[in-house]
Amino acid sequence: MRILKYILPVVAIAAGAAGFAVLKAAQTEVESQTPERPAPHVSVVIARPQVFSHEVHTNGIIEPRTETTLTSEVTGRIVGLHPAFVEGGFFDAGDVLVRVDDTGYQAALAQAEANLAGATARLSREEAESALARREWEAYGEGDADPLVLRVPQLAEANAGVAGATAQLAKAKNDLERTEIKAPYAGRVRAKLVEDGQYTAAGSSIGRIYAVDYAEVRLPVSADEIGYLALPLGRVLDFDSDAAPAVTLSARIGSARRNWNARIVRTEAEVDPQTRMYYAVARVKDPYSGEFPLLPNTFVDAVITGRDVEQVYVIPRRALRPDGRVLVVDKASRLKHREVSVIRATPDSVVVSDGLEAGERIVVSELELVLEDMPVRVTIAEARP
Repeated sequence: MRILKYILPVVAIAAGAAGFAVLKAAQTEVESQTPERPAPHVSVVIARPQVFSHEVHTNGIIEPRTETTLTSEVTGRIVGLHPAFVEGGFFDAGDVLVRVDDTGYQAALAQAEANLAGATARLSREEAESALARREWEAYGEGDADPLVLRVPQLAEANAGVAGATAQLAKAKNDLERTEIKAPYAGRVRAKLVEDGQYTAAGSSIGRIYAVDYAEVRLPVSADEIGYLALPLGRVLDFDSDAAPAVTLSARIGSARRNWNARIVRTEAEVDPQTRMYYAVARVKDPYSGEFPLLPNTFVDAVITGRDVEQVYVIPRRALRPDGRVLVVDKASRLKHREVSVIRATPDSVVVSDGLEAGERIVVSELELVLEDMPVRVTIAEARP
């Protein structure tokens, strides 16, 4: 028993060593390998040179081209109103909008005509008597005749009487004409301030009207954007002139957005002292001719068409990296950083004048890691912002 106590541990150790040797002989050596990282996937757009038209987005409020407060120039009772002389009524140029009782003015005209006839008769008598006095003096008088003898002062007084009577007649005719208040242009009534039968005094307001041939809108343009536009600084352009920059106005009416064509016809005389903005005035022709009239005080969005620039590249804004460069993929599908010259940037796109070539692939996707000459896999994206 004492011998087994010493022999058994030795046998166990020998058996373990023999098993380890068998396992060591049976194992196969495995080679260590570093896994390959796949090339990242990127979306690209193709650089294509094009003609780019600058556009400036702004907005404003529609105003009438001309607005007038009608004022009575005579005193009297109103005896007639045009059927269209109501808020919103349309009228033509020359329409009689309001009539004032002309009885007194007819009488004043008749009296002025009578006064002129009397003054003319007196002048004729004085001319005859003056001519007779001059002949008598030449026949019988000696030396220089006294002006009174030749009736010079009386003749001058008679001439003055005719002139005064003529002026009174003209005033009477003018006052009579002013009893009819006529529309100075084709327009629309904004406010009616009198009623039929009402007494009005000279100088009283009877209504407000505005022209309907054109509407206008003041459009603010920043100093940064004014260089993109061919604005008529310091001059006024005709609406139909090709030099007048085109404008598209739009406003939501009902469930749809409506558009109107307009043109910049002038700029205002100063820069706004508070906002430092320039103001261009756009004109809309026949704003009431369409299905939806462009009423005063309508808020509109405006897109002003500016200058054209040739041989530039318009790429999505997301293609421009924070450092102001872009990434391009070369023919070997490797990334390259590229310095570019940006002439305009909007929230959606950038316009590049230098630094790109036609056909180059520009990266528009986000990358966690960007290394020069890093291989990538490419997918062509739609050329949109």
